[in-house]
Amino acid sequence: MMDYYLGGYLLLHCLPIKHSQPQLNGKPLLTCSTCFNESLLDDWSYCWLGFDKNALYDATSTISEHLAAAFSLNSERWEQICVWANENYEREKIGWPDLFMDADTAIEYKQTFFPDLSHCYLLALYFSEKDTLRFIDSWQPRGVMEGAPGIHQKLSVMQPEEHNENERLLGYDIVGLDGGFHTSHCHGLHDILHQRFGLTLNEHGLYNSILDWQPVVDYMNDEKTACEPVPWGIAKIKQVIF
Repeated sequence: MMDYYLGGYLLLHCLPIKHSQPQLNGKPLLTCSTCFNESLLDDWSYCWLGFDKNALYDATSTISEHLAAAFSLNSERWEQICVWANENYEREKIGWPDLFMDADTAIEYKQTFFPDLSHCYLLALYFSEKDTLRFIDSWQPRGVMEGAPGIHQKLSVMQPEEHNENERLLGYDIVGLDGGFHTSHCHGLHDILHQRFGLTLNEHGLYNSILDWQPVVDYMNDEKTACEPVPWGIAKIKQVIF
């Protein structure tokens, strides 16, 4: 039986989507990638970055306008989040930019700042030993002042997966690690992965377990596949129920 190691926790806002796969249409895609789901903890949560609230989020709204619309977040609550994030970053309870090191800290954050926000999922991420070691080795600082992203810090602890009654297995996500996560969903590879490896998306937009993931990992890391040039691996995704 393969050993897995904890990569931390993500608190994501996962809205239902339109999808060509009937089992997914009208349901949230529970990938750990923020390409599809927005994190409730992100770079805007850290006041030491000097974020300009009036900077553009996209072509139609500023950062403050987006946070107000998406999360009902006003300026006062935003400032409270910044204070909390700075304190918990120093305590190594969270890691840059969106990782919670333990479930209790994530639950505290959700209940304190977003108590009434629906469609929120707390996801626990686990990785095989081989992927864990490869991901740890992949990060190289670009300067003497650059700290490691939270996911690399957590994986470096090599904390074995434990059986937790409040965690429910959702499936497996094919991810590329680059401080945050890319996902195979970004590349529309569902049909190819099904044809080559027999993979089928479940109702959560994740894959069920197969006996050997290595051919899939090799395929995703092949430059001919034309995905992001980052290390790819398999994330075992569990939902923390609270």
